[in-house]
Amino acid sequence: MEQGLTALIIDDDRGDRMQFRRLLRDCGHPLQVQEAEDLDALNAHGDRSFDVIFLDNLLPGQTGLEALEDVRRTWPDAAVILITGQGDEAIAKTSIQRGATDYIPKSNATAPALTRMIERGVEKIRLLREIEAHRQELETFSDVLVHDIKAPIRAVTFLSEQIGEALEGRDIDQAAEFNLLLDRSIHQMSDLVQSLASHLRLQRGMAPHRPVPIQDIVGTAVTALAVDIGESGAEIETMVEPFTLPCDPAQMAQLLQNLLGNAMKYSAPDTPRITLTAQVGEGAARISIADLGIGVPPEQASRVFEPFRRLSNGADQPGTGLGLATCQKIVERHGGRIWCAPNTPRGTVFHVTLPLAEEAEDAPVGNARLLH
Repeated sequence: MEQGLTALIIDDDRGDRMQFRRLLRDCGHPLQVQEAEDLDALNAHGDRSFDVIFLDNLLPGQTGLEALEDVRRTWPDAAVILITGQGDEAIAKTSIQRGATDYIPKSNATAPALTRMIERGVEKIRLLREIEAHRQELETFSDVLVHDIKAPIRAVTFLSEQIGEALEGRDIDQAAEFNLLLDRSIHQMSDLVQSLASHLRLQRGMAPHRPVPIQDIVGTAVTALAVDIGESGAEIETMVEPFTLPCDPAQMAQLLQNLLGNAMKYSAPDTPRITLTAQVGEGAARISIADLGIGVPPEQASRVFEPFRRLSNGADQPGTGLGLATCQKIVERHGGRIWCAPNTPRGTVFHVTLPLAEEAEDAPVGNARLLH
């Protein structure tokens, strides 16, 4: 059973509540237990979160079966176990149909039985949350794909027609010009699909962590952006303290690639000037990427990691709004934290903290400047 779970017992019989509290204490794992004698708990405890709720079926004024829908609405992330004085298969079946994760007669309640029910119920709710999150992301994925891919498809159709007309008129130069525009539209479609697919692919998990030198991860990310760096003339200064990081190296390189690409994209009309630092401090690795771009409005700083969120001051920039959402997902899967802060005098700094490898080295900061 997970550590630090919270439970609520809703039962009008004080003796039964004490019995269940004792059984839960004997489960062998710490449980924070709250009690309520009737369904006024929906109001009295509605602002609290619970992992599991034991709901008696015979309550004053309303049965547990009748209240199940309200209980599930108040605590959608809790496993609800219906308890009754007598065993009844019809009640058991109905309770599951109405959203209970399990059912047990009070006479059958033992510490091992409750332990199994809690473990199964909490796991079931966790899986249901994941399924719902996946469903919502897939729904949004399809909406964005259908909406955003229309423009490049129209462009491809138009440009292919223009190329045909130019060739018929033997205007090779114009055909070549249209062909370049066609190539850009094709790349736009490819980038869109790749961005969406990359974000969704993280749902499938990642490779086992292994200690990787941070210099290798930074080098991989910068190399992957070589074309973009060259086209934008970006200046990227790296200040990397040598240490090893336990991670999925492909996803960690993607994290830095997304953050660097984001900094280049929102560089305003100026040449992108970006500083990447990576160092060890307070038992964790800290990576920061600072730019001098258009910045993040303070009121939007807490929402930039939401999927498909686009900054109001950068709405004219290409992209799906998934880059930072993917970054957050990668960081969280590595047990870390990511946030953004204003730079001085302008621009933005994205900070990432990650758990360190045990063999992380203490070494002076090294400087390397990459000019493209």
